[in-house]
Amino acid sequence: MSIVSGDQTLIDFDYKTDIDTQTYNRVVLYKDNEETGSRELYEAQDTINEMKWGVLQYTSQISENYTEAQIQQICDRLLKMYNKVNKTFSIEDKGDPRIRAGCGIWVKIDDVGESIDKGAMVESCTHTFKNGEHTMKLELVCDEEV
Repeated sequence: MSIVSGDQTLIDFDYKTDIDTQTYNRVVLYKDNEETGSRELYEAQDTINEMKWGVLQYTSQISENYTEAQIQQICDRLLKMYNKVNKTFSIEDKGDPRIRAGCGIWVKIDDVGESIDKGAMVESCTHTFKNGEHTMKLELVCDEEV
């Protein structure tokens, strides 16, 4: 596993968080019941994050072919997938030309307000070779707060 370290190779980094896109703390799936003429609703929600962020709702129609249990499982999975702060972590580094998208790397940066010392997955990578120097720009995904 390659290491990106602020002490050795780091040129610059940027870390941002947001809940503006693709973040939902309530999931509502529905299907229309043609026999009864009513709409059946299925929900999953995180009331703690609703209190923090307000209600961020994802709503979608689902196929009539699913059972109630299957629909509830889908609600729960969507909530788990979307009920989080989006994190964008990018690094510019004098690094390792072997690093590619999909690789796991270790990021260690001590010279910021808080230290960062964790594993991450490279989502995208751009290598630049110019005047005998190699630099790379990495977009990283971390599962937890950086």
